[in-house]
Amino acid sequence: MAFLFRLIKSILVNSFKFINAIRLILLNVIFIMILLFLFASYDGDEIEIEVAENSYLRIDLNGFIVEKKQPMNFSQEVSKQLSGFANEAPEEFEVQEIIKAIQYAKNDQNITGLVLELSGLQAASINQLTDIGSAITQFKSAGKPVYAYADNYSQTQYYLAAYADQVTLPLMALFYYKVMQSIVSILKTCWINY
Repeated sequence: MAFLFRLIKSILVNSFKFINAIRLILLNVIFIMILLFLFASYDGDEIEIEVAENSYLRIDLNGFIVEKKQPMNFSQEVSKQLSGFANEAPEEFEVQEIIKAIQYAKNDQNITGLVLELSGLQAASINQLTDIGSAITQFKSAGKPVYAYADNYSQTQYYLAAYADQVTLPLMALFYYKVMQSIVSILKTCWINY
């Protein structure tokens, strides 16, 4: 009887060792496949971008200018994606990234100008705007034009737009501006006469 128990014990122990070895091999193979997939999908930090001749660098600042971006909260991002509110959060733009892009464009022979899209710019500090403005001034020193566009200008947007060679508004904004000018002059006349 003891022989039968030792035999069953030996079979069970060896079976569990065999199953454990298969489990470890499968997990290691899956882990190695995941690592290979990650290495295969990683193509380096530098992304080679080809710029066509006579191109303009368009900087669309739709969000906040910050010194350093906030770290991504993974669970919050997943819940945004699942709820459908993924595009509602404003972007953050690092001031040094903007400056580097402008400096690169200054030295690129294919880029002939700069367009600042400022409609969505929500906030930036005066130091950040001054640093970006200095980069725009250096860009202009290369003989390349700078254009600024927005649907309307807040003080922050206009401060940055002031560095441009040309500041443009849509036609309705110009109409609104002219109407407001007329109203102000009418009110001045009324105030003076009465």
